Amino acid sequence: MFKIKSSVIQAVVSAMAKSVKDSGIGDRNVYIKNIGNDIVSFYFTSLDLSAEKRISAEVKGDFFAATSMKELAIKVAALPSQEEIEVNFIRKGNGQFLQLVWGSNGRRSEMTVTVLNEETEFLEVPLPEEKVLWGPKVLSHLVNKFKGFTVKSSSNDARNSPVLSGIMISQNTSGHCILRATDRHNSVTFISRDYKWLEKDVIIDTSYLHGISNLIPSDCEVEVGINEQASLVIFQTPDTTCVCRVLNGKYPEIDKIYDHNVECKYIFDRPELMELCSRVLKIVDTGAKLVKFETRKNLVFAVVPNVLEQQLGATVEGLKWSFAVNAEKLLECVKFFEAEDEITLYIKDPGNKPITIGSDEEPDIQMATTPYKVNGINAGNKSKVMV
Repeated sequence: MFKIKSSVIQAVVSAMAKSVKDSGIGDRNVYIKNIGNDIVSFYFTSLDLSAEKRISAEVKGDFFAATSMKELAIKVAALPSQEEIEVNFIRKGNGQFLQLVWGSNGRRSEMTVTVLNEETEFLEVPLPEEKVLWGPKVLSHLVNKFKGFTVKSSSNDARNSPVLSGIMISQNTSGHCILRATDRHNSVTFISRDYKWLEKDVIIDTSYLHGISNLIPSDCEVEVGINEQASLVIFQTPDTTCVCRVLNGKYPEIDKIYDHNVECKYIFDRPELMELCSRVLKIVDTGAKLVKFETRKNLVFAVVPNVLEQQLGATVEGLKWSFAVNAEKLLECVKFFEAEDEITLYIKDPGNKPITIGSDEEPDIQMATTPYKVNGINAGNKSKVMV
């Protein structure tokens, strides 16, 4: 069938197996076939996500084989490194197998992988009606930045409202990409001026994007297209093609919840706030992960009841409201801003209204987190006056 370096087939199969796992599409088979005399195609298909990777190899004749992705990944991972592997098709008894052969200096070793009696249509790539080019690291940026703002596809929240597991991608009047995500606890709207988007809006499950990012190296440019019906998004590089189905449904109008016109602002040093949230998560590993912020004689304290009391170098402008939030959710928000030194939390009716989060240096990021309702948190607060 074909000859290939063990390190090459290990990298391809490992990436595909990880893509299947992270995308949540369930167990898949992998289909292997030749394209001419020097290309081997590995691909998997599903209703929601399909992908193909093509690699150079020394091909001997036409072939097609189907096998379990799980079994192939286990067997290929066990191959020795930096060996030339000869892949053959063999029959033993009533079964058929892929035979992986290697060896040198008169030694010969082999391993077999079960071939399934199954055929499937070759991955058909829909013709994009329009497409754009994303630069290196854009795809991995989407996955890493937005994973804290969507729900898992397998969760009850996603079953009740599937769009909450996805990122809404649209275009503003300047052609720039607008990204929106919400899990109904955290919400974010981000305008990227570094890359473009298309005229049609889509919602893509973050699990599918995670799976695709496993197949496409972060340093590659990616061509992204949408089919005519705006039901499929196509991601392509010279050796990789991924096709994913968009999520159907109306996305929540999260832009309405951001409010900077408030009477209370907490201004934090970003590294200090991140360190605090991380500390809270270490000492409160279950439950609500609640942290309360309050002022005492113009000093700001973070309090985990009966566990932690930490004075912060933050300042408060306006009314001295106290408020409580989920430390894990707040940390996801603060991490999004990356290099910014100061983060402002805009407090309006704490306990009832979302808290808007922003930075003067990053006006293209709008964000909000939902506070906890804590009985009596501002009862008897005599500082409800302008300071």
